[in-house]
Amino acid sequence: MLALLLSSLLSLLLFCGLGFLVTRLLKINTSFAVRMLIGLVIVNTFTSVTSLLFPVNGLLLLFMLALLAVIARFVIKDVVAAVNNMIYKPTQLVLSLLFIFPAILIAINAPDNYDTGLYHTQAIKWIEEYPAIPGLANLHGRFGFNPNVFSLFALTSLSSVFSQHIYSINFTVFVIVVPWFINTIYGIFFKQGLTGIVFFMVMLLLTVLLLTGNLTSPSPDFISLVFTIFVFAYTAGLTTAGRPFTFGNYLPVLILSAYVVTVKLSVLPLLLLPLLLLYRVKISARQWCILLFIPVVIMLPWLTRNVILSGWLIYPFPSLDLFGFDWKVPLDKAAGEHESVTGWARNPGPAYAASAHMAITDWFPLWWMQLKVYEQAFITTGLVLPLISLVFQVINRLKANYIVTCIVITALSGSLFWVLTAPVLRFGLAFIVAGISVLLLAVKWRIPATFKPVLILNILIALLFCAETGRARSYIKNSVYHLNSVVVKPAILPNPVGSYFLEHKINGIRLYEPLPGDQCFDHGLPCTPYPDPNIVLRGNTVSAGFKIKPQPE
Repeated sequence: MLALLLSSLLSLLLFCGLGFLVTRLLKINTSFAVRMLIGLVIVNTFTSVTSLLFPVNGLLLLFMLALLAVIARFVIKDVVAAVNNMIYKPTQLVLSLLFIFPAILIAINAPDNYDTGLYHTQAIKWIEEYPAIPGLANLHGRFGFNPNVFSLFALTSLSSVFSQHIYSINFTVFVIVVPWFINTIYGIFFKQGLTGIVFFMVMLLLTVLLLTGNLTSPSPDFISLVFTIFVFAYTAGLTTAGRPFTFGNYLPVLILSAYVVTVKLSVLPLLLLPLLLLYRVKISARQWCILLFIPVVIMLPWLTRNVILSGWLIYPFPSLDLFGFDWKVPLDKAAGEHESVTGWARNPGPAYAASAHMAITDWFPLWWMQLKVYEQAFITTGLVLPLISLVFQVINRLKANYIVTCIVITALSGSLFWVLTAPVLRFGLAFIVAGISVLLLAVKWRIPATFKPVLILNILIALLFCAETGRARSYIKNSVYHLNSVVVKPAILPNPVGSYFLEHKINGIRLYEPLPGDQCFDHGLPCTPYPDPNIVLRGNTVSAGFKIKPQPE
């Protein structure tokens, strides 16, 4: 527990310093949480650039903390003012702590996400121990996925201090986002009363709370979903701000949207939101330069690392065949990886490969019949409600402002993109929830903030707390029962009983293969469950990278 809190505290300090500095330079006047999330993007972009040439580990963390000490003198007044503003809202502060405490008990459990043992931990170890390795995806195709946030997990893992990885970033984001929702909900309520946007925010906060099972692992799913949800909530909040939609209000939407795409490509349609909102923003020539510069700075290091790891600009998308490096993952392997992602999402099981090549009229019924009834209802509602909203706006039966229309279009586009690409529910959850909730933004009714509405709001908050603790009760119970063993460090990811690692040799370098199963867990590098007999080193060391020997025709 103490290790988790220390890692999270160091992360918060870095996010705070760089977030306040950058928002000050860009003249973004926004909330504490938005500054912190922008700080996360800046820190992650820095680690992404660094990872191209150097390992990302405790030494880099020390350097960044030293840099923070220099930055602090420029932002300390703004930070103190923001913190004082939170302290003077005791109700929101107490409620935030009420939600954070169970999250701590959840986060100190051992990771139970299968992919953490499969490749998350190994990918983070590679980032900690080596700069970007050319052709690493030849060793394990999942390494080519390259979620940008992994370099941030590597920076804050404190593995050299605690002799295990401390995965605190998902928890840290939870600590930033949940108080923002609580503060926003109460702020809107006491200004406008019980309105549709209050219930919209409650729905999005509920979704965040139901994702707390991801706090135990470095899964990029949590960041991708929560950032997407937050962008929708922040944008919806601009409709209540009582001030013009300015360039300063717009920039957080652009920054967070551009970043989250580098974490998981399934949220790619979120980029529609800043593009649509751009129509309503008055922009000077200088601001256009900033506007074009920001996505490039955020995405270019990630794209560069993609090319180094796999030889592909975006892996595994074999249609984007732009390079001919010797470490490039062969076309058939890249196509096979894409086939497994798409096919398994459509029809998990032995016939997944065939599903990847089926027409939608063939694979859709197979996928739909495997869903539970409540999942079918959930997905249908998420697709139909935003469509109804758009139709009613076209025929002038529903008057919504432009920002709400942008949210509707983005949510619907994201849901459709999800269905047509890789329809695993967790990938499209943020878009579906936004689609279901979006009609609440268009309703005009308002109940003033008198006694009964306050009671209703407090009941809603209590139900949210019950949802968080009820959903994760097994994690909470486990932490309470084994509290003595997790006071200092979270529980570790255990290797299964009876597992062992078979040794192979590549140019004299040991290569480990897990048996039985396909999870390397926290084993030493290099490790892969799929050793290719044709894989060789590009040089004399692992740092030189891996390639596949060309086979005679």
